[in-house]
Amino acid sequence: MQKTATVGNYKIKLSTIAESEPVQFTGDVLVSDPCYYIPSDLWQELCNMWFDSGRSNDFTDKGILEINDIKILYSSTAHGDGCYSVHNVGNYVGEIGVDAGMFSFILAEDAAKLTNEDLSKIGVVLQNFNGDVYVDGNGNADGYITVCTDDSDEEEMDDYWLDEEDNEW
Repeated sequence: MQKTATVGNYKIKLSTIAESEPVQFTGDVLVSDPCYYIPSDLWQELCNMWFDSGRSNDFTDKGILEINDIKILYSSTAHGDGCYSVHNVGNYVGEIGVDAGMFSFILAEDAAKLTNEDLSKIGVVLQNFNGDVYVDGNGNADGYITVCTDDSDEEEMDDYWLDEEDNEW
């Protein structure tokens, strides 16, 4: 399923993707909330495409976004905005901040076509990456790069930060 739009000189295409369908990336890859690198005029149109009349649709949770010749793999998060760990082949490489309830994967050279921001300040840049990434639509990415936003990577939730007053209803 696809949805298209044009904003100025930009042609936008959203495509749904199967959970088991890998997306191959080769080169330096930026893992980031796409709202940090997509220009604001395009961002508004994308929000309209992701949420028809304020409601989610088939494109909201995960998919492929193409802006002209730029390909972006995206996923919504399980718990909205926050800070989420990024792993490359099981090794922790950093955290990404999320302000739009989603995260994405894009070649760094393509992200630089959309923004003048220092990419290392808006996400995690994995240099010389070569591998597959999957998104599940439940807020997680797997493959060579993993991002888990639904707490499934935690063996047990710790409530150490709660004191007795917080536990009273």
